[in-house]
Amino acid sequence: MNALLDKSAKAIAYLNNNIITLPEGYVAGVILGHCVFGRSGSVVGKLFDQTLYATNGEIIARLQVQTTKETGNTDLMRRQAWELIQIIKDHQCPWIIPQNKWSVQSITTLLN
Repeated sequence: MNALLDKSAKAIAYLNNNIITLPEGYVAGVILGHCVFGRSGSVVGKLFDQTLYATNGEIIARLQVQTTKETGNTDLMRRQAWELIQIIKDHQCPWIIPQNKWSVQSITTLLN
C-alpha cells in the first residue's frame, strides 16, 4: 500500500491496486491508466511522475512508495472500486500541463 502525501508530507490517502482510499477506509477514487476518477465517475486528475495532479495542473498529492501490507477490508474496497468503475462513462483523459504549485483543494474535495 502506498501513501499519497499532502504539501506537509502527511498521508492524506492511500493507493493500492489502483484504488484510492481515504484514512477513514472508504474508496474515494480509482486510477485507470494514468487517469484519476472520482466518486462521480468523472476524470478529476492524472497520476504521473509520482505526483497526483488536478486537471488544472496543480499538485494534489505526491506518491510515497511503501512496502506495508494492505489494511482494512480489501474485499469491500474492491467491491466499492468496481461499483465506481461501472459508473464511468467517459474514459477520455485531458492533457494536463503540470505546475509546480500545490492546489488549495483537498484530495477529499477533488474526489467527491
